[in-house]
Amino acid sequence: MSRLSVILLLLLSVLLPVEAARPARTVKNVKKEQQGNRSKINDTRRQLKDNTRRTAQELNRLNSLRADIDESDRSIEAMRLGIDSLDAGISGFSDSIVSLETRLDDMRRRYVASLRKMQGTSSSTGTLAFLFSSGGFRQAWQRVRYLREVNRWRARQAGNLLAASEQLKDSREKLAAMQRERSDALSRMSLARRQLQFKSDESSRLVADMKKRDGDLRALLQKQQRQQKSLDAELNRLIRQQQSKPKPKPKSKDTSPKSSPGTEMASVDTRTGSKSPGLRQSARDRELSGSFEGNKGRLLFPVAGSYRVVKDFGRHHHPDLPHVMVDNPGIDVEVAAGTAARAVFEGIVSAIFRQDGFGNIVMVRHGNYITIYANLGSISVRTGDKVSTGQRIGGVATVDGHTILHFEVRNERSKLNPMSWVR
Repeated sequence: MSRLSVILLLLLSVLLPVEAARPARTVKNVKKEQQGNRSKINDTRRQLKDNTRRTAQELNRLNSLRADIDESDRSIEAMRLGIDSLDAGISGFSDSIVSLETRLDDMRRRYVASLRKMQGTSSSTGTLAFLFSSGGFRQAWQRVRYLREVNRWRARQAGNLLAASEQLKDSREKLAAMQRERSDALSRMSLARRQLQFKSDESSRLVADMKKRDGDLRALLQKQQRQQKSLDAELNRLIRQQQSKPKPKPKSKDTSPKSSPGTEMASVDTRTGSKSPGLRQSARDRELSGSFEGNKGRLLFPVAGSYRVVKDFGRHHHPDLPHVMVDNPGIDVEVAAGTAARAVFEGIVSAIFRQDGFGNIVMVRHGNYITIYANLGSISVRTGDKVSTGQRIGGVATVDGHTILHFEVRNERSKLNPMSWVR
């Protein structure tokens, strides 16, 4: 046998067992591998979705905290000004009390000195002796008149002393009340500062955590920007469509459910049953008349009760994330769960639609002006309905624990700052 044949036999003896050990690639094995790959892909997608959702929750929480911190700053400044005013009042009352005490002491000394001088005529015997010692009727009559004047003077002096004593007592009570009020105000301000520090610390932790996941944050912001552009495009399309058609006539007068001003569900923290801290109260409902434009700055706020503005109008850097640019065509208002959106002024429902990222959306036309209510979980009106000022538009949806209404004001397609129109 040749050397080449021997080498071939040796190679075959080595390779054949290896090939025999390798399992055959069957259809069943291929399907199993595909299922495993699909499972990994689905797990990755779920992880990405969870990361995006967590980032969105943290961004909403950060915006809420920022609104709370701003409100706390304003509240603390108001308390500080109130304490300064109390300090000025306390100082004034203290000076007044010192002056009253000096005046009262002086009045007492002069009164006592006068009484001592008249001590000889103070008794009935002395008075009679004083009268009978007169040189004649005329002098006696003059002495009677003198004694009457003395008695009147004594009564006036006693009355003046009593009035001064009462005034001093009243001033001391007012001073004590102001000092108690100042003490209470200092306690409230101290508590507010501790709460502010707690919120600031929580905000810092959120910012640090979000910076670690910068990629997730950027992906979320890009998604939100796409959703905002889609909403703008749809609103502009609807507005152009409405401009090319005659103004719609109302189907019927107030056919949809409505709520009287001030009867919306109160803004209550569902966890504690009390009003949520940091929320501002919307202005008291009032009668509005005339045109939409004529009530600029006086329109109803789009929700009744308590709220916080978590996203302002316009383009600006995020206060806690400087690399994040916020571009908001309206305002985002966080409210308590169960709160309803309401019409800021009478008008006609010109469109109702749904948009990814903004839920249900209602457009109300007020002549050339339009108000937009987005992120509604339920709708209480229909297209073509005439709505009255304060009428319920729909319930604000709660997403990931946050109940946020997106509200816009437009003059046709021009975006306006809603805070310049409502109060």
